[in-house]
Amino acid sequence: MRITKSMKQSAKHFEIRVDTAFDAVIQLGTLAAPVLVAIAIVAFKRDWLLAGAVVATGVVTWLTAKGVKQLVARDRPRVYLPHIVVRDGDGSGLGFISGHSAVAASAAMMAIVVVPKRWRLAVVALAALVGVARVVVGVHFPMDVVGGWSFGVLTGLGGLAVAGLVRSRYYC
Repeated sequence: MRITKSMKQSAKHFEIRVDTAFDAVIQLGTLAAPVLVAIAIVAFKRDWLLAGAVVATGVVTWLTAKGVKQLVARDRPRVYLPHIVVRDGDGSGLGFISGHSAVAASAAMMAIVVVPKRWRLAVVALAALVGVARVVVGVHFPMDVVGGWSFGVLTGLGGLAVAGLVRSRYYC
């Protein structure tokens, strides 16, 4: 009896630690991520144009991901798997695409152009971890995350293209 109780308490303690760790990772998929990337770009590269493009692209990515969710209109896992443990919010709302994954991928795409080559894999890994965390906490299916990453990569590339056009047209 005592062993079972101790095991349950240990599992609960581990679950709380995992949830806390994933909460921090998930924040990298909010609009805080593009702002942090922009601050780093200004601090280390003094590139105000790219910093502004990162923030603008992050906002556009977040808002258009919401639009895609409305178009697709697919529920989150809790609707299809009623016994799933949801560790972030109540698990309601629309699921495809993952906005957190999209914003993280978009910010990562834009950060990659300014970070040293040795750090690029770490940037990609952080964006990937956001998506994995969204699945682990029970609020997205893996395909929601893949869709979010794909969308974020596209918007990130679009943001870089627009910043490049502005730079070539007005700053040459």
